[in-house]
Amino acid sequence: MQFYFIYRIWYDDSGPAYQSDTFQPCVEITEEDYIKILTGVRTGKEIRDLKGINDALEKMQDAALWADRWRNRDGSERSEPLQKTRHIQLIEYFLTQKDQMKVLRMQDPATELNRPEETMTIYRSDGTPVLLTYKHGEITVKEKTQTISWDAEEFLNKIGGN
Repeated sequence: MQFYFIYRIWYDDSGPAYQSDTFQPCVEITEEDYIKILTGVRTGKEIRDLKGINDALEKMQDAALWADRWRNRDGSERSEPLQKTRHIQLIEYFLTQKDQMKVLRMQDPATELNRPEETMTIYRSDGTPVLLTYKHGEITVKEKTQTISWDAEEFLNKIGGN
């Protein structure tokens, strides 16, 4: 599954840290790693300190290092990548605001995240299908070439009028 994240880089020379607030890299991780990350963050652990997600952490590091080559310390984009990588002291990883809100709303993350995927197809009056999928607390609505995702609570509030 695709996992978007935010990172902060601390450089060895005690220069300012860069935080990727507007740029959110995406890596492909397993569902098991995603569940471990969300439940770990819910318990107050740092993503980089979680056990059993080494492959995901390696992919996140690669994405952050690649992006660092194309960004200045102030976050602006470079027209050419750096020739040599900067000396990095630490990379911290954070959930996106969307995932943070999802974790905060969960009463029991382990149960909610392990709930099986559910799918429903609704047909419009012209016969075209609209596919609704629930997975990991998120509703995805897919029709023709467009896909939109909402947090399940947000989706229910939209259709329920609350």
